[in-house]
Amino acid sequence: RLTVAHAIWLDDDDLALLAERGVVVSVNSSSNLRLRSGRARLARMLELGVRVAIGMDGMSLDDDEDMLRELRLSHLINDGTGLDPGPSALALLSADVVNGPAAAAGEGAWGLLQPGAPADLMVLDGGALLADVAPTVRRDPDRLAAVVLARARASHVTDLVVAGRTVVAGGEVTAVDERSLAAEVAATCRQAAPDDRLEVLVAALQAGVRRFLETGGHTTGALVGHNSPHDGGCR
Repeated sequence: RLTVAHAIWLDDDDLALLAERGVVVSVNSSSNLRLRSGRARLARMLELGVRVAIGMDGMSLDDDEDMLRELRLSHLINDGTGLDPGPSALALLSADVVNGPAAAAGEGAWGLLQPGAPADLMVLDGGALLADVAPTVRRDPDRLAAVVLARARASHVTDLVVAGRTVVAGGEVTAVDERSLAAEVAATCRQAAPDDRLEVLVAALQAGVRRFLETGGHTTGALVGHNSPHDGGCR
């Protein structure tokens, strides 16, 4: 029932214990790069039998929330060095389509096309993805997975079915007007910050957090700072 996010600093003993207990580890490559917090040992996790899923932590590389691009990034930065291979594209895809749903919705027959399994399907635009790909590659699951991870992005998703219900058709979300909703959210955000007061408060918060980290508060538990009402809460 446990999912661990990031898991940057785990050693082999930690990972072996997580594997033994069936814990899912959600690797968040984009977020870790942007936060400069390190890189998860994804290849080692798979070697030790850890159930790996891929997440974004609300901080995708281009703020585009594109899971297919996140998969590509996770694959590339864990793909070994020189002639030493890392996890295969198929292994990473297979792990994510099974463990990702398990982390979000609990155990089930995820990633299977069979009677009784959840009717979750994603359809990609094969014409756009595979126009220049040889037929032999299309018939080889390993090579086809490599092409998908090398090229696919959210714009290639033509249809998405969740629990038997079509939520994307022809590349468009069916339940809401996505473009209008995005415009409304953007307008609300602009109205919520009509002057620079929010910016001042955020700057104060950032300064307080920085003082906390620079003085080792995250390792000692000590709270340091000034008595200003805008010191970010670190007093």
